[in-house]
Amino acid sequence: MGAEQSNLGKEITTLQPTQKSAKGAKTNGLIDKIFNSIKSCGVAASVAVVAVAGATTVAPAPKAQFVHLAVESTQIEYVLSVEELNLQNQYAVVLSASGEDVATIPIEEDGLHENSIEGLKPEWQYTLSFVQTDEMLGRKVLLKETFQTKRNVTPEPPPEPTLVFAVDNVEAVGLDQIKVLFHHQDLDETCTPELVVGYPDGTQQTIALSARDLANGYAQTTLEQSATSISVTPVVNFSTGEEPLKLEPFNFQPEQLLDADVVVNTNYQMLTIYLKGMTNGATRVQISDQNTGEIVYNEYLFGSNLTYYYDTSDEVANFAVCLCSEEGEKVSNDVQFSFNPQFSHSATYTFNYKNPGDVEVTQNDDGTINVTIQTDFQSDDSSVYYQVALGDYRFVSQDATFVAEGLPNETYVLIYHVLVDVNGVTYSLHYVAPSGTVNE
Repeated sequence: MGAEQSNLGKEITTLQPTQKSAKGAKTNGLIDKIFNSIKSCGVAASVAVVAVAGATTVAPAPKAQFVHLAVESTQIEYVLSVEELNLQNQYAVVLSASGEDVATIPIEEDGLHENSIEGLKPEWQYTLSFVQTDEMLGRKVLLKETFQTKRNVTPEPPPEPTLVFAVDNVEAVGLDQIKVLFHHQDLDETCTPELVVGYPDGTQQTIALSARDLANGYAQTTLEQSATSISVTPVVNFSTGEEPLKLEPFNFQPEQLLDADVVVNTNYQMLTIYLKGMTNGATRVQISDQNTGEIVYNEYLFGSNLTYYYDTSDEVANFAVCLCSEEGEKVSNDVQFSFNPQFSHSATYTFNYKNPGDVEVTQNDDGTINVTIQTDFQSDDSSVYYQVALGDYRFVSQDATFVAEGLPNETYVLIYHVLVDVNGVTYSLHYVAPSGTVNE
């Protein structure tokens, strides 16, 4: 049967005319059987012919267009516009690659159809098609776009912000007076930096930083209340309307609440003590002679500096200073110091002091002042230097002209010392405390 059918030529159906055989040729037995079968079904065959003819009627294809197609390395986005769908058929958007379907998205109504397909391979060829499927004709491609995905380029990480503003250290420079040392980078004209001091009870104090503070890299302030610890948080405010930037806080909790710098003047038998640290509610300061155990000084606190005239015949004097409450209870540690009451020094030096009224004071645009004093200092001993105290501010120098810049515009008590350090003790070779104040 297979061989016979292969030589029949055109396929014979009820829809095409039969070919006449050659004159005198016998009718093929198989053809007779087919036509006899048709004749026997009569009307039924006619009905079948009409039904088949109706099923093969082809409806117009819908109008379709990809109005947008964005291709990336691992995904695409598209917008398909469709009109005049024949709801008797099925439609879909099909993404394929290498002859295989990757994704199929049904389309069931006219309009714009927006979608994205992810998880694609970079640098890979794909075809995006709009297809129609029906029972008789199968799947028919009505529209297609062939493309290649982009190369997968690893994006460069965004540059790290270069704005830097950080506290490096906090130093006590007086009683409840601190110096905050900081560094910064790329603070432009849109930035207003400040330091926020936080206290254990939740209260805060803001230190506004001037252009001079930023240039110096430090700012000094007096704490609003006594505390055993504080935090200092750098904050940058922006004129552009951005939220303030709060940076890493610096916690300052000294191991000892009290420290002191002591200057010994054996000519006057005088101790000048510069107290530094947290008062912790103290109201009084005590000095005790450690050799005798006697309290030799017990006075109310008046600022960070005090002067005590000692009287001792010991070869080595040993004293201690501490802070106390009104009732005499210690609220700080003892700061102990020793010195040689018979100390003398043979260094030669030149030092010319000025009275407060003769000190040159100039004003700065930022409201601060500069203080200039012509001291003409010089010495044959490189270890000798001088100190100028302007109120609670102390400066040391070996320059012939002393200059202090950017001081608050206030009046200052003026005290001079010519100093030398020996065996860890600071001795005063020359002391002058002229009457009057600077910048009256």
